[in-house]
Amino acid sequence: MAKKKLSLKELEAKAAQEEELRVKELAEKEAVKRYTAEQLKKWQSENDGIWFLPFLTEDGKSIDKMLVLKSVDRNVLSFAMTKMEDEGMYGFLESAMREHTLDGDAEIFEDEDLFLGASKVFQKAMEGRKAFMLKR
Repeated sequence: MAKKKLSLKELEAKAAQEEELRVKELAEKEAVKRYTAEQLKKWQSENDGIWFLPFLTEDGKSIDKMLVLKSVDRNVLSFAMTKMEDEGMYGFLESAMREHTLDGDAEIFEDEDLFLGASKVFQKAMEGRKAFMLKR
C-alpha cells in the first residue's frame, strides 16, 4: 500500500509545528538556566500558565533574548488601552507587554527590531479564539 503524499500546505504546517516544538524546547532549557524550578512553578500556578517569547541567536541554535509572560488578561488590556489614544498601537502593545511580563531581557523593549518582532507575536497571542460577527 502506497503512502499518501502530503500536500505543500500540509508539509508547511508540519514543518511549522516541528519548528515550534524545537523552539519551545530551547525556551524551556533557557528558562531552567535562568530561573529555579520553584520560581517557574510559582509563576505558572499564580498566572494560569506562563508564556515564553524567545528570540533565537543568528544560527538558530539557542535563545538570545527572552521574556516570560503571564497569560493575557482583559483587565491589563483595559489599562493598556488608555495608551492607545495618546501613543497609538505600539504604545498600547508596549504597555500591554510590559504589564504581562514577569521577567526577561529589558533590551526587548529598548531595541526597535526586537520590540517590533515581540509586539507582532504578542499581538497574535491577544487574539484568543476565533470568533465571528454575522448579520442575519
